[in-house]
Amino acid sequence: MSSDWLTGKTLLTGRRYQSWDANRNFARDLLPRLEALPGVQAAALASALPLGYVDGGAISFTEDPNPPIGLRKVVTIISVTPDYFNAVGTPLIKGRVFDHRDTPMSARVAIVNLAEPLHSTLDPRPQ
Repeated sequence: MSSDWLTGKTLLTGRRYQSWDANRNFARDLLPRLEALPGVQAAALASALPLGYVDGGAISFTEDPNPPIGLRKVVTIISVTPDYFNAVGTPLIKGRVFDHRDTPMSARVAIVNLAEPLHSTLDPRPQ
């Protein structure tokens, strides 16, 4: 994979982008245009830049839904397009990446990045 990257950021504001559908349509229309640019090997969109600042939310993996602050794990949620992991050079270790089956109407799916093991037997896939 080449080490040449181009990142960008835009804020979708104003009346035109007040709904989730308007934001999703913008992304749907923009991505093919980016992929068609000369020299582009992979293109993706994300709600945050790689290694950029993202707010996180505390969650609990215990019976206690509100454990002491020191025992909480922080999770970040970043929305990405299907080719995101290929575009940033992150290999898939297990499971599948997002694809055309993942829509607002389908069952919710997640990709879990276990940078720090949460539990040795944790498997994020439904049983």
